[in-house]
Amino acid sequence: LERWLSQQLAHLPPEQLSEQRQQPFPDIAGLDHQAALARLLGNHELYLSLLGRFADDYAEVAENVRQSLENGRFDQAQEELHRFKSLAGTLGAEALQALSLELELALREERAWADAYYRFADDFNRVLGAIKTGLASMGK
Repeated sequence: LERWLSQQLAHLPPEQLSEQRQQPFPDIAGLDHQAALARLLGNHELYLSLLGRFADDYAEVAENVRQSLENGRFDQAQEELHRFKSLAGTLGAEALQALSLELELALREERAWADAYYRFADDFNRVLGAIKTGLASMGK
């Protein structure tokens, strides 16, 4: 990943690279932009792309997990959470990542999961709304 990101940055003209690094992000509650950009080697364009992907492709994660849980498909819910928590961490949504892991572990260990689900879903919906608002403020 580091090699690919470095190649992407190396192909940008110096003025565009400088502009990327200086473009401020709106404050999005629940996200640590600095940590996310550090993971992505300062690639603002990739970060914006991942935020957009979260808002578009992952908007139904909490609902999908809920449906799986209600239908007793605990393995499917675990798989969805496992895939999602990596994206949450990459985006700098550490609290959401931790809540994803908490719910995933409750399911894996066959413990009561309802409270963990509601904490996850509440934070998920809050972060999703904040990302959509932040992207809209940037014209994305």
